[in-house]
Parts: sequence; C-alpha cells; structure tokens
Amino acid sequence: MAKETSRSRILIVQTAFLGDLLLATPMLKAIRKKYPQSQIYLLCRKGLGSFMQQLGLVDVFLEIQKKDSKSYHSAFMQIADLDFSLIFCPHESLTSALFVRKLKAEKKIAFRKWWNFIFFNTLVVRDLELPEALRQFSLLGPLDPSIGSDLQSFKQEQNEFVHRH
Repeated sequence: MAKETSRSRILIVQTAFLGDLLLATPMLKAIRKKYPQSQIYLLCRKGLGSFMQQLGLVDVFLEIQKKDSKSYHSAFMQIADLDFSLIFCPHESLTSALFVRKLKAEKKIAFRKWWNFIFFNTLVVRDLELPEALRQFSLLGPLDPSIGSDLQSFKQEQNEFVHRH
C-alpha cells in the first residue's frame, strides 16, 4: 500500500469524454475517503476540471485539448517536478500512458493491455462483466483487497438476479 503522508499526492488521468469522467466519480470518492490528507490531482479534457473540483472530488486539475501536444506539454510542465504516491489511469490510450511514463510515482495503476507494462507498475484486469463505473473503481483493488471481493459479490448477485428474472 502506498504510504500516506500529509503531503502525498495522487493523480488521476482521465482525458476521455465527460461521461467517462463522470463514471470515475465512485473511484474519486473512494480515493478521497481512503486518502483524506492527500492532494488529489486530475488530468482531464478542457472545460471539465473545475466541475470536478467544485464537487470536492479533486483539489487540483490540469486540462488538455485532445490532439494538441502543446496542451499536454503545458500540463506536464506544471507537475513534472512533483512526486506522486499514486497515479491512476483509467483512460486506456497510448497518449495517456506516455504522459504518465514521464512522471515520478510510487505506484502507477492502469488496466492491463498487452503493451502497457512498460508504462505502469501495477496492472488490473478490466472486467467487462462490470458496469464502467465499477470497472474504473476496480483500479483501487491492488490497494484494498476487499474491493476485489466486493466486486465479485456484485457480479454474483447481478448474475443471480438476471437468471431469476
């Protein structure tokens, strides 16, 4: 488990569309609850960060324009010298992986892809039987073993419900 200090920083990289960012809400709430002293950073699309900050889900946001390398470079320069305890990357793009690769972090957590083991040191199987919000939430599994069993229980209950009706 990542060490928790009053100055620890956590980054979430979710540069997909608004809907995907909203589906990250359960994960963001769980991170806030599990690491209340940490500063939570969010890298997202332009125009979405202040909304997430106003909801109290993140402390600092960095916004990028898709397909604009200057905006990625600008965001990177704002945090390049920071040490993060955790980086979560629910967004499964090469651009996001390349962004994360250059940052310093104790743990870099993402969904397992055939190519991304060189960018992240903790990989999670993306369970397609779960709703997207719970898939993103599952990225917390390596830090809290109860999450995996809770998600398995959810899947079992969901399957039982479908088979009964």
